[in-house]
Amino acid sequence: MKRATRYSSSFNCSKYAHRVLKEGKILLEGEAPSQMVERVVSEIARAEMDFFGNSGSRVIHFENELGELLDSKKIIFSTPVLTNAGRNTSMPLSACVVPPIDLNGDFSKIKAMVDAYHQEAIGTGFNFDEVEDPVSMLDFLNEVAIKGAKSGRENRPVGNMGILSVDHPCIKEFVMVKAGVDKEWKFNISINVTSEFIHALKKKGRYRLKNGKSVYAEEIFNMMAASTFLCGDPGLIFMERLNRDNPVPALGLYTSVAPCAEVGLAPGESCQFGYLNLGAFVLDSGSEINTEGLLKTVSILVRALDNALEVSIQRFSIKKSSEIMMAKRKIGVGLCGLADMLAKLNLGYDSEPARKICKDIIALINYASKEVSCELGKERGSFLAFHQSRYVDKPGFIEDKYESLESSYVSKGNWVKLAERIRKSGTLRNCSTVSLPPTGRSGLVIDASLGVEPFFNLSKGGEIIPLLREKLQISGCASLENLQHILEKGSCQELIVPEEIKRVFKTATEIHPQDHLRMVGEIQPCVDEAISKTINFPNHTTIEEIKEVFFDAFHMNLKGVTVYINSRSKSQPIKLADG
Repeated sequence: MKRATRYSSSFNCSKYAHRVLKEGKILLEGEAPSQMVERVVSEIARAEMDFFGNSGSRVIHFENELGELLDSKKIIFSTPVLTNAGRNTSMPLSACVVPPIDLNGDFSKIKAMVDAYHQEAIGTGFNFDEVEDPVSMLDFLNEVAIKGAKSGRENRPVGNMGILSVDHPCIKEFVMVKAGVDKEWKFNISINVTSEFIHALKKKGRYRLKNGKSVYAEEIFNMMAASTFLCGDPGLIFMERLNRDNPVPALGLYTSVAPCAEVGLAPGESCQFGYLNLGAFVLDSGSEINTEGLLKTVSILVRALDNALEVSIQRFSIKKSSEIMMAKRKIGVGLCGLADMLAKLNLGYDSEPARKICKDIIALINYASKEVSCELGKERGSFLAFHQSRYVDKPGFIEDKYESLESSYVSKGNWVKLAERIRKSGTLRNCSTVSLPPTGRSGLVIDASLGVEPFFNLSKGGEIIPLLREKLQISGCASLENLQHILEKGSCQELIVPEEIKRVFKTATEIHPQDHLRMVGEIQPCVDEAISKTINFPNHTTIEEIKEVFFDAFHMNLKGVTVYINSRSKSQPIKLADG
């Protein structure tokens, strides 16, 4: 279709970000970052006309709004969107999926489906509960992923997740499958921990496996912690809780999660991610958030993600994915730049005020995204399974999940009124709207801190974080020696600098694991889905400390927990500051 106009991007990125774009194969050969933005904006805006029949002037207006948000680095899309949009007309823009296939079936068909998703730049999640030998299946799928990555047919690196329930007869072998094994892994693994297991663990008793045998819960729990101590896996996932927050269980329970465990997925289900850069919404005064600008941005991002989803629905090579995504229309408004935001507000990540502002802002984003989705439903129609969803119940999904959530910007009453409005109007475009992935390369592309994590390192790509450099200059502490120390160590804790700087610029391994947990515990109630957040430990941690975090994560009502031990894994993707 002929376009009426084309957005002209002024997107500019750092040398480090440009390297990320090139090495991640996000840029086409010879493509400038601004040209990447132009093709992404063009593809997503074109959906307004191609699929929803909007006029040229409205498309142009939306295109300009979206382009300006990307150029100002207030938002960024997930890497599948950045990689595929406007580049390959057969590629979806989705990030992850649970392949809808029987793992006890024909291995050649399993491989073909996994390869198809990976070649579309989509990561995969699996559940091995119905497989007799989950370790062999994991090895098979891992080999498929390794060969696919080396085939030259995959445009970007993709992640994979394998889940096994704690009551599977092969639980011991699966828990330890990666411990002490020197091989290439393309899979994360997690154990689905049940309430029954935790109950047995508390009583130091046994629990029953699916084959009728019973084992001591403490034995399995100790093995989980020991393996995590050795290699960082397995994580724990609480599928009962993910399914408790499944808004459309009539279309199937969640069986697995995305590779980083930020979203539960039914077979065939996928997700579109786009990220708000929270650091870009702190006013110049450094004392408050530009909530007006944030709300406007949420509105544009929700619309853009729904457009991206429509593009994907037309392009999935697997029919089941198109069908379930038309029925549910799940999107994920995510975040990056949270640590940047806190630093600009002069708040330490591990402080109570930091946790409160994060809760307030994320609750506001979620509420606003639902309002936008409600209005978008009036314009475009609700997700097809709306009348099979928990939104039509009274009390429904929103009351069940958010009625007790009180925050500075959104009251309990606001949530109740929103639920009633959706129920009465019968309109909601997307069954869920907010999820918190790790953001990975996307955050790096706009030089933002990643996901809802603290700073991992105070230097990046050979440069000190600009805000820290500015604070050091203001305080008269930007000596060559200090700057060199930060570049080498990634930390400022050993320097003679104001305590305020040390407090605000703690890195991941300098924050107590319990404070990592407290942050997740504070914001989990504000999110539809789960949260991808690692609990970071220095490399001198103990197995007992890991066990404590695992146990506490369950009692804090989290949906999962992943431990990250500095320098423990050969494949560690990010260099952490010494701690």
